[in-house]
Amino acid sequence: MYDNHDNLEVLQELIGNHPKTLNYLHNTSSVEVAEEIMKNGFRFEGYIEFTCDLISGYDPVELRYFLQTRSRYGKYTLVIQIGEELIEQYSKLLHKSKHHFSEALAIKTEEGPDDENIYTLAPNFIKGYYDQKKNKHVKNPDFDAHKDLPVFRENLDKLLNQ
Repeated sequence: MYDNHDNLEVLQELIGNHPKTLNYLHNTSSVEVAEEIMKNGFRFEGYIEFTCDLISGYDPVELRYFLQTRSRYGKYTLVIQIGEELIEQYSKLLHKSKHHFSEALAIKTEEGPDDENIYTLAPNFIKGYYDQKKNKHVKNPDFDAHKDLPVFRENLDKLLNQ
């Protein structure tokens, strides 16, 4: 089993160096769940920051810390990247509301068990996942951190009219 967090090159390679994106990491317990998220999007409650860690992207100390502190959640690290221009655009449009940009960037919204909404972040924001056990990564062929889908505008209208 791979547990040596000193070798971070494979994870760093997946994250890459994209100054115009925000990088989020999330660990999950199985390859099946990682593949499902890559294909269908990432489900979260509230805001994306409630379930993901916002990271700079390449700092080995930060990545080692993430892998160490989040290891109990699983050995498959999802890399989520969202273009800064999308975040700025939707944050600016929502600035006078109680809503967060991540709510607008969902492809699906459902009511959760505690009357809290559960959102599904568009799968094009999932860059891929890092398998810590095998020290390899899998890239999402549909990844596009800057893709602005029509459903985002629909979500924006709904959020602003609540």
